[in-house]
Amino acid sequence: MNAQMSMIRIIGPEGEQDLPAMIVSFDELPNAMAPADQAMELRIKAQGLLMHADLVDYELTKDPLFHESAERNRKTMYALINSRSPERKAQMAAERGLPHA
Repeated sequence: MNAQMSMIRIIGPEGEQDLPAMIVSFDELPNAMAPADQAMELRIKAQGLLMHADLVDYELTKDPLFHESAERNRKTMYALINSRSPERKAQMAAERGLPHA
């Protein structure tokens, strides 16, 4: 997943307004990946996206609740990463030329 901040122009009844926006692109999942591993990778990406959204909200508002939510989403994302299947870990290690994950 790649995320970057950008500005978008909203044109509405009140006129034009430039607002910050997060642009997110998700890498494609390999078809050779087991369906359970595909689902896990999507959950990991979703948690990362939620974390980034909370951080953007925190930057805009300085509301500590958004920072706390981002931290919860980060912990959940890392828990999901750590629970990847042994097969997926081995596949990722092989892709990187590592002896093990």
